[in-house]
Amino acid sequence: MPSIDPAHRRVRLSQTLWLAGGALILAASLRLINGSFNIVLVVMVGAVFLLAGAGWLLRRDHVEAAMATMLATLTAMLVYFIARGDGLRDPAVLGFSAVLVFAALNGQRRLFLVLLGACLLAIVGVGTATLQGWRGDSIPALAVSDIVDASLILLVSSYSIGMMAKDLRRALRRLAAENQAVRESRRRIEYLATRDALTGLHNRPAARDHFDLAVAQARRGRAKVALLYLDIDHFKNVNDSLGHPAGDELLRRMAERLEAVARSGDTVSRLGGDEFLLLLGDVSDGEHVASIAHRVLAATSAPLMLSNIEVHVSASLGVTMYPDDGGDFDSLLKRADIAMYRAK
Repeated sequence: MPSIDPAHRRVRLSQTLWLAGGALILAASLRLINGSFNIVLVVMVGAVFLLAGAGWLLRRDHVEAAMATMLATLTAMLVYFIARGDGLRDPAVLGFSAVLVFAALNGQRRLFLVLLGACLLAIVGVGTATLQGWRGDSIPALAVSDIVDASLILLVSSYSIGMMAKDLRRALRRLAAENQAVRESRRRIEYLATRDALTGLHNRPAARDHFDLAVAQARRGRAKVALLYLDIDHFKNVNDSLGHPAGDELLRRMAERLEAVARSGDTVSRLGGDEFLLLLGDVSDGEHVASIAHRVLAATSAPLMLSNIEVHVSASLGVTMYPDDGGDFDSLLKRADIAMYRAK
């Protein structure tokens, strides 16, 4: 069944194997007391085959084969009990429904149909043998209507079992789909909590967290941390002349350029609108930061195509450094914003 955990399914099948094997051993013990040695031998062989064969397959993760082996063995044992017992009036007939229920609920449609055919064949065969007197005088008398009744009861029960199993599988698939949708929504929420939806860059809260980590590392290595606050010049003109889709494309292209020029370990964030932030960790001095800032400005000023039109863009950049210009994210960001507007 598609939505059942495979590990849980193996556990349930293992439990059923031991339960069925224990029931067969108990049945053999009772018949041993009664002196039915032939039946005891057959039952013990069936129990050993059930536990050893199906158990061996289950230990090797062949769950489907183990289940088929178990149900086929149980069906054969039930047929044997019916044939050697009271025929269609033997209590073992009730076991057919249990076998079919187990097969149906575990999604084994082909196995279910095969077992149903085997059960019907056993009912017709044992019933015919009883009617013809092939099974001895001790067997209770039967009429053709008894065979028909038993077959109809099994068919109706099997149809009901199949429908219930189908409905259950449909409900479980629907539940699995709903759970998957919830998981995807949760992942999307977690993603948007730290990422910008348009560019995929880190957002402001994520930039703050990365700043704290960079500062902690800088303190251990006696290095510095720099914030590069970047704003696209005349971005409003792009929106007004080419439309907002072109403006969104410009922001995405700018994000790609900033990520391409950033070093490994640096953080590129979009603060909102046309404002971006580069967090540079482990920098030595102002000259080091200035060389990176020049590369950023060169990358962002290259022309690009928007709506089949070549657009020339530029950006303004403000820089602050920890601990020279401040000791916390908010104060450094504010001063970088002021520096950027002075540059603009």
